[in-house]
Amino acid sequence: MKKYHDTILIVEGDADERMFMKRAFQKLRIKSPIQVVGSGNEAIAYMKGEGRYADRKEYAYPSFILTDLKMANGDGFAVLAFLNRNPDWAIIPTVVLSGTASPEDIKKAYRLGASSFHVKPMAYDDLVKLLSTLHEYWMSCEVPEVDEH
Repeated sequence: MKKYHDTILIVEGDADERMFMKRAFQKLRIKSPIQVVGSGNEAIAYMKGEGRYADRKEYAYPSFILTDLKMANGDGFAVLAFLNRNPDWAIIPTVVLSGTASPEDIKKAYRLGASSFHVKPMAYDDLVKLLSTLHEYWMSCEVPEVDEH
């Protein structure tokens, strides 16, 4: 199946977690472009194409988004709410990878449009397995192209 793009956007506030996720995708030999941002506000700027993210050839709309919830400078709930308010961007599958499984957080994430919710694995090999499963699943889905404004 041919995708119009296959960019993955990782939204993660912790630098070590970002590194582990990027390494996991490299271990899986994922060829998709992977963009990484460190906060919800940065993810929103990415989606809007603001500032350094203005070049859509370099910073394409993602095929799917992986976001943490608890971050400084805009949390994952802010990302979900932002996407949910914009019908053109709400179509992008958005997967929550959280450090906790709070029932309130899970409910709120789904209410804001999360496509799925997963607790971050503690072991690196388990992270690799989870990211492999998520990548295989979301890259096999038909996702409509995001309209540029």
